[in-house]
Amino acid sequence: MAHINSGVIAVSQTPNTTKFQKTLGINDYYWGAEDSELPLGHIQMLAKSDKDILRAGAPWFAPGLALDYIARHAIDFWMTTEDLPRPTNRVTVDRQGRIHVAKTYHNLEPHKRLLAKLKALMGPLGCHDAAIPSWSILDQRIPLAGNAHQCGTVRFGTDPSSSALDLNCRAHDLDNLYLVDTSFFPSSGAVNPALTAMANALRVGDHLLDRLDTHAAAAAAPAGNAKPVEVMS
Repeated sequence: MAHINSGVIAVSQTPNTTKFQKTLGINDYYWGAEDSELPLGHIQMLAKSDKDILRAGAPWFAPGLALDYIARHAIDFWMTTEDLPRPTNRVTVDRQGRIHVAKTYHNLEPHKRLLAKLKALMGPLGCHDAAIPSWSILDQRIPLAGNAHQCGTVRFGTDPSSSALDLNCRAHDLDNLYLVDTSFFPSSGAVNPALTAMANALRVGDHLLDRLDTHAAAAAAPAGNAKPVEVMS
């Protein structure tokens, strides 16, 4: 799994002279909205685009004056919604050593709704409210090649038939194997997973300390009977 991401550029009615605009993040819509119980996701500011960045993604016939105007008036956003597991999504290697990626996004409705929410905010924020929305607000889904924060390959759960790890991130069928990176995620959240992975590693560490103290007697057993605990990240 990996986030479902879109980049959004709104065109302000006044020049946007900031150089460091990635200073704001909004998680309010992760709790849903007045017309949706779905957890829609996360919106944050994106680093300021310039005419060279816009040129790379613009049609060849886009006039330079238009790109200059958009670059000077651009307010850039990054939008993230949650990706859910799908058994057929996987990475495989064939007999010739070629890598194959199978990926289908199937939780797109929250993404569409969050994009509509963001676009609806642009007019009150002082951006152009043009008769041609595709000119005043530009959005583009980030393709699979541009993904980040992959997770969920060894997810945890209570049922060994649908998860590889238990709730303490220990392998269901191996007593001394724990995984504490983002593999354990049951879904790909709509925010950066780093702090969650760190918090979970600390939680599992506390669990291991408690477990080793509980089994202190095992430390006195002959070395041949001891089972080392292996933690992977």
